This record gives sequence, structure tokens and C-alpha cells, in this order.
Amino acid sequence: ERHSWSDSEECVNVDSKQMSVGISLSSGEILRWRCHGHDLTSGDGGGPALNLFRACTDNDRGGSFGTSFASRWSKLGLGEMKLCDASVKYDEKVREAKEVEVTVRQTWKPAKEIGEEGEDLTSVNVTEVGGIHWFGREGNSDEEGIEEKEPEAEAFVDVPAKDVLIDVTIRYLVRSTRLQISFDVDLTSLRSVLSCQGKTSPSVPRLGIHMALPRSFNDICWYGRGPHECYPDRKESGLARQAR
Repeated sequence: ERHSWSDSEECVNVDSKQMSVGISLSSGEILRWRCHGHDLTSGDGGGPALNLFRACTDNDRGGSFGTSFASRWSKLGLGEMKLCDASVKYDEKVREAKEVEVTVRQTWKPAKEIGEEGEDLTSVNVTEVGGIHWFGREGNSDEEGIEEKEPEAEAFVDVPAKDVLIDVTIRYLVRSTRLQISFDVDLTSLRSVLSCQGKTSPSVPRLGIHMALPRSFNDICWYGRGPHECYPDRKESGLARQAR
């Protein structure tokens, strides 16, 4: 089935007989997603959209004096990000096609206020469970002859939230009854503050998507692990299957 598209000052619309998608030209977010006459999201801002945060666990709070991941995530403002730049690209020459691709490039930054010297103007307000964060630990007290050392200052580098910029590339591929979305997220700016020395991958609370469904959806099925939450230490107990 072939698609047609049109654009306005606000969004680009991709339509077929069975599905309709509207993508914002200012933010790259999905404004409308309808299939077989039914809205699949709750509207403006309903997603699917990037999500970098989740509720913190006791393991996340392990550490003292702001060294825990929970404290660092909060100080960086990962729980509340705002879009500061976006561009939307699509092929204006192809008015009708079996599939339409729209590419969005976004830059996100923390929404919280930061002082001129990088100090927080709001309280971190995270309860830590104590101890030495294992990223700041050298040696192992359980091994004979090896003493446990205090965390070194350079194990983490404090980066003001105003210096955190996360670049995201989103590709929407619209087909007759399917919308395929891929996210490419650049977390380079978080390496020095959320990575152990010598490691290149920062530890973020979540790298996923969120989507708000209409209130009329009261019987939900999904395919994946579950039905309980599947963190790395318990995901094997969640079988991949259709859950409800």
C-alpha cells in the first residue's frame, strides 16, 4: 500500500488507508498516531519518546557523600530533561511511496537550574545507604594482603549539569500498518561522571522509551519479559512471552 505525505508549519503528515502519523517539525516528536481509526497514543507528548530515568533501587543508593549513582543521576538532572535543539529531515521529492522515512536529530539537556560555578540550586534530596561506592574502591578486603582503600577523588569527575548535552538520532519508518522507530543515543558527555576509570560506557538509570496510551485502552497485551519488572539481576525469571 502506498503512502502520501503533506507538511504544514507545525508537522509532517504521513497517511495511508489504515494508518496516519504526524511528526512535529519543531521537536521531532510524534503528535498523532492513528491506526484503523483509533488513536494509539494520548496525544501531544504521548510518545513513543526517549526515556533516560527510572525509580532508584537500594543498589543505586549504595555509597556516601553523594558518590552513589542515585545522587549522581539526581545532580545531573537525568530525571527531567528538556529539548534544546531539533531538526527534521525527509525526502520532499517523494510524495508517494510504499514506505516513508523521517530522520530527526535532537539535543537534550537537564532542565534543572545550575549556578554559574556549576553548583546545584536545588537539593539533591537522595537518601544513600552508606558504604563506599564500588567504583571508588581499589583492592578487596576479602583477599589476604590487599587493603581496602578510600575512594580516590579522580575516580569520578564532577560535571556540571549545564555541560551535559545528549545527542539523539531518531528514524521513523512508516509502513502501511506499522511504524518502526529506532533511537541512536550519544552518551559521551556522561562518561567522565558516570563511568569507572578505564571504562567508556556510562551507567545511566535507563536507556529506553516511554509511551502514554489513551485512557480507553483497558486491556493491554505486550510481548517481552514479564510480567514483573526485569532488572539485570532478576530478568532471567521473566520469560519472553505475550503478557497481559
